[in-house]
Amino acid sequence: MDNDEKLSWKDRRDLIIEAGIGSIPTVGGALQTLYFGAKNEKRFKRVERFYEELYIEIESIKEKLPVIHETENADEAISILESINDEVEKASSQSKIYNYKKAFKNVLLRFNNDSFDEEKYFIQLLPALTDLELNILFSSNKNEYKKVSKGDFYNHDKSNPNLVMGNINRLSDLGLLHIVFGTLLSGGQGAYIDQSFAVSDLGSKFISFIFE
Repeated sequence: MDNDEKLSWKDRRDLIIEAGIGSIPTVGGALQTLYFGAKNEKRFKRVERFYEELYIEIESIKEKLPVIHETENADEAISILESINDEVEKASSQSKIYNYKKAFKNVLLRFNNDSFDEEKYFIQLLPALTDLELNILFSSNKNEYKKVSKGDFYNHDKSNPNLVMGNINRLSDLGLLHIVFGTLLSGGQGAYIDQSFAVSDLGSKFISFIFE
């Protein structure tokens, strides 16, 4: 097997981009050094700090951790840990890096469970969710009946109710919220059933995975 076959798709993509930038006349070399030098340095520092902090936190629970290579689902769990590592490299939000640390520890602590499909889904979701969406989930999960109080989040984004509702609807589409049907009401357009949103069982598991 030659070196090209050993490269991942991401490595090949970066080489193509790097070569493309380097080919730009007169300024390509400088841009290439600036972009890839800074990019790789930031990634290295981010991952280095992530594991330094993670090591300190794991010290207190290391007796609870299984021996990875002796577990039945080691390959699947390690695949999730690799996904977390990849996301940490790209993450620009310190709060999400904190979430990834929680997720990493939870994967280690739950090596022998059967929820790997859920955990893979959660790792895919985290980078795509906005801070507002995470706030909606986390805050609502603590409420009685886990219901979403839309008015509580209007001030988060300069009282834009349409944006708040857009985020709520997206969380519902992702399965993290579900619709709660209330009482039959009447108004100017006739009778209608009151609807609200609440954190679903999947949403609660997601919150537990990345926050607890």
